[in-house]
Amino acid sequence: MDEKNKLDGQSMVETITQLASYSSWRDTETSILLFIKNKNFSDILNQITPTARKHPNFVQKFLCEDETSFRFVFTHKDDPNRRLYLSVLAFAIPT
Repeated sequence: MDEKNKLDGQSMVETITQLASYSSWRDTETSILLFIKNKNFSDILNQITPTARKHPNFVQKFLCEDETSFRFVFTHKDDPNRRLYLSVLAFAIPT
């Protein structure tokens, strides 16, 4: 796979950390919208789940019926008993 077809895993992990840092204890839902200018969108989609699993607060992935939507659970940054639900929506941008 060439560099154009790779998801920058470190950036996504950092984005999850950044979103978590913005959330208060009461916040339980957040999302990431990915706009992909790429000819091999499927390769990017296949990397989202393994990349999310690398985050230290990852708990689980939920099954989604849409192939471009992902739903994950993470522990809250300040309370390991609190859950933060993350939706990742990916959009292919035509080139």
